[in-house]
Amino acid sequence: MVSRSQLKTVSHKMGIDLYLSYSSADPLINKKSLTGNALEALVGAVYLDKGYKSAHNFIIKKIVKPFLDIGELEISEFNYKSKLLEWAQKSGRSSLSP
Repeated sequence: MVSRSQLKTVSHKMGIDLYLSYSSADPLINKKSLTGNALEALVGAVYLDKGYKSAHNFIIKKIVKPFLDIGELEISEFNYKSKLLEWAQKSGRSSLSP
Protein backbone atom coordinates (compact mmCIF):
# COMPACT_ATOMS: atom_id res chain seq x y z
CA MET A 1 0.00 0.00 0.00
CA VAL A 2 2.94 2.34 0.42
CA SER A 3 4.66 1.84 -2.91
CA ARG A 4 5.39 5.01 -4.82
CA SER A 5 2.97 4.06 -7.59
CA GLN A 6 0.16 3.28 -5.12
CA LEU A 7 0.65 6.59 -3.30
CA LYS A 8 0.56 8.45 -6.61
CA THR A 9 -2.59 6.64 -7.74
CA VAL A 10 -4.43 7.18 -4.45
CA SER A 11 -3.42 10.84 -4.23
CA HIS A 12 -4.80 11.45 -7.73
CA LYS A 13 -8.03 9.66 -6.85
CA MET A 14 -8.31 11.83 -3.72
CA GLY A 15 -7.74 14.97 -5.79
CA ILE A 16 -4.65 16.04 -3.87
CA ASP A 17 -2.94 17.07 -7.10
CA LEU A 18 -5.56 19.80 -7.53
CA TYR A 19 -4.29 21.53 -4.39
CA LEU A 20 -0.58 21.46 -5.19
CA SER A 21 1.23 24.54 -6.37
CA TYR A 22 4.82 24.34 -7.57
CA SER A 23 7.19 25.80 -10.12
CA SER A 24 7.47 23.47 -13.08
CA ALA A 25 10.78 25.16 -13.92
CA ASP A 26 12.41 23.94 -10.69
CA PRO A 27 14.75 21.07 -11.65
CA LEU A 28 14.84 19.77 -8.05
CA ILE A 29 11.16 18.85 -8.02
CA ASN A 30 10.46 15.21 -8.83
CA LYS A 31 7.07 15.64 -10.45
CA LYS A 32 6.45 11.88 -10.61
CA SER A 33 6.45 11.51 -6.83
CA LEU A 34 5.09 14.93 -5.87
CA THR A 35 1.50 13.86 -5.29
CA GLY A 36 2.53 10.72 -3.40
CA ASN A 37 4.80 12.83 -1.21
CA ALA A 38 1.90 15.21 -0.58
CA LEU A 39 -0.28 12.29 0.55
CA GLU A 40 2.46 11.11 2.91
CA ALA A 41 2.77 14.65 4.25
CA LEU A 42 -0.99 14.84 4.80
CA VAL A 43 -0.97 11.61 6.81
CA GLY A 44 2.05 12.86 8.76
CA ALA A 45 0.27 16.14 9.52
CA VAL A 46 -2.79 14.31 10.81
CA TYR A 47 -0.54 12.17 12.99
CA LEU A 48 1.37 15.16 14.39
CA ASP A 49 -1.77 17.21 14.96
CA LYS A 50 -4.17 14.55 16.24
CA GLY A 51 -2.04 11.55 17.27
CA TYR A 52 -1.71 7.92 16.30
CA LYS A 53 -5.33 6.83 16.76
CA SER A 54 -6.71 9.69 14.66
CA ALA A 55 -4.11 9.10 11.97
CA HIS A 56 -4.98 5.39 11.93
CA ASN A 57 -8.69 6.19 11.62
CA PHE A 58 -7.97 8.75 8.88
CA ILE A 59 -5.96 6.23 6.88
CA ILE A 60 -8.61 3.52 7.17
CA LYS A 61 -11.69 5.71 6.59
CA LYS A 62 -10.35 8.23 4.07
CA ILE A 63 -7.74 6.25 2.15
CA VAL A 64 -7.99 2.48 2.48
CA LYS A 65 -11.74 1.92 2.35
CA PRO A 66 -12.60 4.36 -0.45
CA PHE A 67 -9.52 4.01 -2.65
CA LEU A 68 -7.78 0.66 -2.09
CA ASP A 69 -8.94 -2.82 -2.93
CA ILE A 70 -7.15 -5.04 -0.41
CA GLY A 71 -8.02 -8.19 -2.37
CA GLU A 72 -6.46 -6.72 -5.50
CA LEU A 73 -3.37 -5.67 -3.56
CA GLU A 74 -2.98 -9.19 -2.22
CA ILE A 75 -2.98 -10.75 -5.69
CA SER A 76 -0.77 -8.13 -7.28
CA GLU A 77 2.44 -9.80 -6.25
CA PHE A 78 5.46 -7.74 -5.46
CA ASN A 79 8.40 -9.68 -4.19
CA TYR A 80 9.98 -7.40 -1.59
CA LYS A 81 12.61 -9.95 -0.64
CA SER A 82 13.78 -10.14 -4.24
CA LYS A 83 13.90 -6.33 -4.49
CA LEU A 84 15.89 -6.12 -1.26
CA LEU A 85 18.39 -8.69 -2.54
CA GLU A 86 18.71 -6.81 -5.85
CA TRP A 87 19.40 -3.59 -3.96
CA ALA A 88 22.01 -5.30 -1.78
CA GLN A 89 23.77 -6.70 -4.82
CA LYS A 90 23.73 -3.35 -6.65
CA SER A 91 25.09 -1.65 -3.54
CA GLY A 92 27.91 -4.18 -3.26
CA ARG A 93 26.67 -5.62 0.00
CA SER A 94 26.99 -9.28 0.74
CA SER A 95 24.54 -9.16 3.64
CA LEU A 96 22.05 -6.75 5.15
CA SER A 97 24.26 -5.89 8.08
CA PRO A 98 25.91 -2.41 7.98
